[in-house]
Amino acid sequence: MIELIERAAEEDRYDLVKDILIRYKDIKRIYAYQLETYWNNISSVEAYYRTNMDFLKRDVRSYFFKEGNSVFTKVDDLPPAKYNPGANISNSLIACGSIVNGTVETLLYSRRHILETIVLSKILLS
Repeated sequence: MIELIERAAEEDRYDLVKDILIRYKDIKRIYAYQLETYWNNISSVEAYYRTNMDFLKRDVRSYFFKEGNSVFTKVDDLPPAKYNPGANISNSLIACGSIVNGTVETLLYSRRHILETIVLSKILLS
């Protein structure tokens, strides 16, 4: 597999599914499992964006963040997100260290941002 990945990279091919799995399926022994859960091929900036926006869907979030399971991540000792008076949040994930002063709709928001009084829709900020 490493050889196939290196060969694809030398040819400026970076899509694992199209450029490796499908391309070499008749040459190499490639095995797969059929998934009946969430999966997305992140092969472009648009696909990366869509996959991130999928986390706003309750069923996708509940698949990855089940009750009782721990999620381990790099510790960043920031205060929790601050929602100032007048803040109105809907269908959004706001990270620690962020300050919300306005309205936020359908947004994934990473750490250490200040959001003033504007309405954003379907945007990933990092």
